[in-house]
Amino acid sequence: MSALEGKAAIVTGGGSGIGLACAKALLDDGAHVTLAGRTEDRLKGAVAELGSDRAHYAVCDTGDETQVAAAVDRAAEPVGGLHFAVLSAGTGAGGPLTMVDLDAWRAVMDTNLTGAFLMIKHAAPRMAESGGGSIVAISSIAAPLTHR
Repeated sequence: MSALEGKAAIVTGGGSGIGLACAKALLDDGAHVTLAGRTEDRLKGAVAELGSDRAHYAVCDTGDETQVAAAVDRAAEPVGGLHFAVLSAGTGAGGPLTMVDLDAWRAVMDTNLTGAFLMIKHAAPRMAESGGGSIVAISSIAAPLTHR
């Protein structure tokens, strides 16, 4: 029996990069994994790359509460509960802050902050119903960089 057999995870930003690597590790340990992201073609490609019948996807803008709730429900379907959430969705505006327009700023905040908040808000109760779980929030190397 694998360490995570019978467990379910959701990974935001799971279509590429850090999120996809986390999804692969969870699958390797036996979990069912739902990749959540905005781009369906990218998600389909990632699921195909993972090559497992335990890999699923949910199209989800993490700044949209209705979509987040639906993605969490989708992630819980395979085993009737949710045990892990990896929050790796992220974006940036780039350039000096004095040059970033308000719409770009709001898009960054919706993904990076509101998205994490909404995923925790909806995933945590499902985890509690499943006997507990773990939430991992990830950033990238861009976090400590200054915007010049």
